Amino acid sequence: MVSLDKLSDHEAVERLIDCLNDPDPSIRGKAAWALGKIGDLRAIDPLILGLNDKDPNVAYEANRALYCLGWNRL
Repeated sequence: MVSLDKLSDHEAVERLIDCLNDPDPSIRGKAAWALGKIGDLRAIDPLILGLNDKDPNVAYEANRALYCLGWNRL
């Protein structure tokens, strides 16, 4: 496991986006939360997919992250 603070911004966002596909819903939810806090627009499309996550907590965190990124669901 690599600490995200040791990575470049680009690498950290890419790793977090990859975590959105983790089998563990707590990892997916935390990754969505972190992507919202970071504010990198590259996360929008993967987070949109997270809105349909089978775990409602992950979908909630994806929705919150998208809101933080300025995306509004129509």
